[in-house]
Amino acid sequence: MMMMGWRHKGFNLIELLVTLAIIFIIAAIAIPTYQSHMLSSRRADGKAALVNFAANLERYYITHQTYEGATLKDLGHSEYSQEKFYQLQISTQTSQDYKLVAIPINSQQTDTTCGHLTLNHLGEKGITGSGKREECWH
Repeated sequence: MMMMGWRHKGFNLIELLVTLAIIFIIAAIAIPTYQSHMLSSRRADGKAALVNFAANLERYYITHQTYEGATLKDLGHSEYSQEKFYQLQISTQTSQDYKLVAIPINSQQTDTTCGHLTLNHLGEKGITGSGKREECWH
């Protein structure tokens, strides 16, 4: 009578290490891509807040014939964007022009590509980050 060989059940160490290596490689690619996508999608919050803020300032101008003296409170506007990823400020303000700034806060602070988003009385859009304006305001 022949003895049957012992059958291996389960994983050996090499198989486990190869599987873990594959998982880490996929995670190393996927996590930065996901984070970049999240930063990009959150910019919509800041852009919408600036456009809304500018519309409120234009209504103020129609009534008062000046931009001077307008405050966030006067305009009924919050200091923060709707999703709280940006803090809003009036950077420059005269009787005939203004410049609005959306400063990234909370988890959006890591957005060095666009940095601060800006919008002026002529509708000119800008950024303070290292990226291109077109990429940030698309």
